[in-house]
Amino acid sequence: IGDKSFWKPYLDTVPRRADVPYFWTHRQRRRLQGTEAEAMTLSAEARAKHEWNACVASAFKQDERLSKVTYEDYLDARSTVTSRAFDIGGEERAGMVPLFDLFNHVSADENVNVGTDRDGAMQLICVRAAAPHEQIFNT
Repeated sequence: IGDKSFWKPYLDTVPRRADVPYFWTHRQRRRLQGTEAEAMTLSAEARAKHEWNACVASAFKQDERLSKVTYEDYLDARSTVTSRAFDIGGEERAGMVPLFDLFNHVSADENVNVGTDRDGAMQLICVRAAAPHEQIFNT
């Protein structure tokens, strides 16, 4: 629905492609050699290719609006979603949440946690106070 979408203003703020290692050049990726990051990158690439071959490509071919989407387009969209998605209350339920995806991730010393209440509503829970102008991090 493009320009008529309720989500267009939000989607306009989201980059077309996240800077993830599977888009890096061969030279850049050599820096990951022998690391856990290399294994994670190879696993993510294999999952993406499997998703595309197993269901995405054939599903897209059935809809004229999506039939021109390429594997590269899919990787772009997938990188954006997976770099910004949150668990939204249950198994295999992840999604992009406007404003929540503005926080940077850190594995320790975070300011906020994202979760859901008993009714499934999204919550942003402050776990450490932030000083004025301090960057806010989530886990």
